[in-house]
Amino acid sequence: MTTILLSMVILTWFAEIDSQKCVYRDPCICRFDHSAGSINFGVEGGVIDLHRISDDGNPLFLDPRDSGEQIYEYSPCRAYPCPTVKDSSLCLTTKNTKQVLDLGDLKDMTFNTTANKTTEKLHTSMNYKAIGSNITSIVHLICGETNEFRFEKMTSGYNYEFTLYSPCVCVDGCLAPGISAGSIIIILFFCSLLLYFGIGCLYKKVVSGATGQEIVPNDKFWFSLPGLVKDGYIFFISPCLGDRAEYRVYDRL
Repeated sequence: MTTILLSMVILTWFAEIDSQKCVYRDPCICRFDHSAGSINFGVEGGVIDLHRISDDGNPLFLDPRDSGEQIYEYSPCRAYPCPTVKDSSLCLTTKNTKQVLDLGDLKDMTFNTTANKTTEKLHTSMNYKAIGSNITSIVHLICGETNEFRFEKMTSGYNYEFTLYSPCVCVDGCLAPGISAGSIIIILFFCSLLLYFGIGCLYKKVVSGATGQEIVPNDKFWFSLPGLVKDGYIFFISPCLGDRAEYRVYDRL
């Protein structure tokens, strides 16, 4: 009975972890969707978006080996073809033999997420397959302050592992800046002001037959406003003016 309960707990744990996936949106975007009953890692609704670091179709990252013989080229968001593979995203070029090897195709890419129960953190990687071969590549995404691409290791002659460091692999790290609440308020204020004067002037012109400055709605208030502002300013700074003439027009409190 104890074994059955333990198995159920383990299966439930893995089911909860599995629900915390960064769901594929396109080859450079995934979103951590909220799932009922899932463990909260603080990333629900968050997005990983690499479009801000790769948009021109050229290989964004180069990782030459110490010997200079091998160069790994990576373009995460747009295919940068190896000579014989138009949809390649990862390429290996060996200089001395001039051999070019496709390590992963843009159309055969998936996001994979694993969880660390101890640290309560998620790790996301981009997994690629090369069409027409057994080659697979894993690009581990590590949140960092600068963009850097590294080859890590090769296993079994077919499996390659890389690490991509970038602010854009942080959750919500490279989202396009949105409009702030203050900006929205300012936009609404000036739109309201424009409507106020536009409709008010049209109404007084058509209905009242007003001309000149009388066409402005509440014209007496608006044309006296600069003088009121000036008087208020002088009154505000009057303690600093001493016995200047402008100050003497007000009664001391």
